Amino acid sequence: MRQILLGLFGVLLIAGCDSPHPKMMGVKAQEITVEGSTFRVRTKGEIAEAIRVGFVPFSEHAQIPMRAVVAMEEASGCDVDQRSVKGDPALIVARLKCPKS
Repeated sequence: MRQILLGLFGVLLIAGCDSPHPKMMGVKAQEITVEGSTFRVRTKGEIAEAIRVGFVPFSEHAQIPMRAVVAMEEASGCDVDQRSVKGDPALIVARLKCPKS
């Protein structure tokens, strides 16, 4: 019984690793790789969310936010407001600066 519960917990934990913020539910992700780091990027309105997938060594964690910014800009076609970038090496959120149509 204990092994079953641990297995179920593991499945739930893994399933939550690439789950978007509730505001991004239903938004199709674009998978973009920048300098070896792969992100699933979702954009909605002026907000972008980049979820890193795969392993990145601790020594590269400091570069992840800037790689995520590049991925968000590529996915959206807009610039990212550098002052708005927030998150950690797994999930980065930022505000987009898109030209007015």
